[in-house]
Amino acid sequence: MSPDQDPTLTLFFLHGLAVSLRDRADTLSERAEALLLAVEGAFAQQM
Repeated sequence: MSPDQDPTLTLFFLHGLAVSLRDRADTLSERAEALLLAVEGAFAQQM
C-alpha cells in the first residue's frame, strides 16, 4: 500500500466490493434455482 492511501478508505472500498459480489451471487443463485425448478417441472411433465 502506498503511503498516501488511507487504510480506512481501502477497507471501505473492499467492503463495498464484497457486498456487491454477495448481492450478485444471491441474484445468480436465485436464477439458478428458478431454472432448476423449471427443468424439474418439465421433467415431471414428461414422466
